[in-house]
Amino acid sequence: MSEGEQFISEFLKNESIEYRREEVIEKLRNDSKNFRVADFYLPKYKVYIEYFGQWNVESQKERYREKRQCYIDNKIPCIILYPENLGIIQFIFHKRLTYILERYKLEKELRNYRLKLFKDERRDNIILLIIGISFLYFALPWSSPENQTLLLIGFAIVGYQSYRIITSLINISKGKDPVDSNFFET
Repeated sequence: MSEGEQFISEFLKNESIEYRREEVIEKLRNDSKNFRVADFYLPKYKVYIEYFGQWNVESQKERYREKRQCYIDNKIPCIILYPENLGIIQFIFHKRLTYILERYKLEKELRNYRLKLFKDERRDNIILLIIGISFLYFALPWSSPENQTLLLIGFAIVGYQSYRIITSLINISKGKDPVDSNFFET
């Protein structure tokens, strides 16, 4: 396994994305080879990942182009990663996986990925929402003057965290990413 593949493997582990290494793909139409071996396979999303680690070596480019074209011709959902992508893998992986899932109409998998992003990105909001509710509980009775500060803090936390969670859920229902910052744009 190359260093780049090790890096991708660690990234997938850190993101809690299940994967298999060295996945064999057989019976491909119009292919010069009997089978291909993809670097990674994401079974939950039905997507392969290829790392073109020697893309910058001129003698390897044609081999990579042929492999990429074979995947396209056989309608195999595959994310292609290049060495220069590793520095921004968090951004690139998310964008490319979303694009591939949309392109190949893997709607269930796309919804599952967006829900995973929601859980990953909004976990802190949910915890803070619970803390806000706790503030409201401990501010009982609400009419008591000494509890007014707790009451205000509780309402502010609950209101803001509810807004963040609800906008993420609305984004998912509209087929957008849960953390899409362009929520209010039409």
